[in-house]
Amino acid sequence: LVIDVRGERPTEISRLEPSVITMPERMVVPKLEERPAVAEKKSKPLHKQAISKIRRIVVDPGHGGHDPGAVGPNGIQEKDVVLAIGLRLRDLLKEELGLDVVMTRSTDVFIPLEERTAIANKVGADMFLSVHANASSNRSAAGIETYYLNLAKTDKVAQLAAKENGTSLEKVSVLQAILFDLMANYKLNDSAHLADEVQKSLHKKVKSRYSDVKNLGV
Repeated sequence: LVIDVRGERPTEISRLEPSVITMPERMVVPKLEERPAVAEKKSKPLHKQAISKIRRIVVDPGHGGHDPGAVGPNGIQEKDVVLAIGLRLRDLLKEELGLDVVMTRSTDVFIPLEERTAIANKVGADMFLSVHANASSNRSAAGIETYYLNLAKTDKVAQLAAKENGTSLEKVSVLQAILFDLMANYKLNDSAHLADEVQKSLHKKVKSRYSDVKNLGV
């Protein structure tokens, strides 16, 4: 049973170009945009073979608008940190891999969890990456961790999912039911593998500058 609910489109979704929303069956990996000679940077060779199955990625900076996410001791807000990371990631994916990247938000606006996934489905994304900078009630907690789509197995995990996605436990339960079929196919293995690769690579890179960084795993 599929139910379509229509309403006013949030600004971020309305801004998506028609060419992005209507994706052709076959699409050539886009070339880098031509730039003036003055601003031209020495681009790295595109790793087309390694990403042959990936054409479009949705980058999702968490929180935004009235939802600041975690707030640091000096007042820095998670929503600003992850937006900066997301925009930088977008540029790297475009310039170094020649991928088509769609942002769920590129400004300080709040977008509900349901709208974020709707954007990914609307543009036919091959991958969905969400960026967060978590907080903890344990003041000594620190490190890097990667999550991938899975059913919440404990109340603690369910509460974390609800908090990070700006929703309620009830909605998380409903989403679990909706996502169950998706979980049953091979995409789960792909997600787990990607999460493992991201975690190992990110931890290794950060450790080269901050030797005491903790690997909190997947």
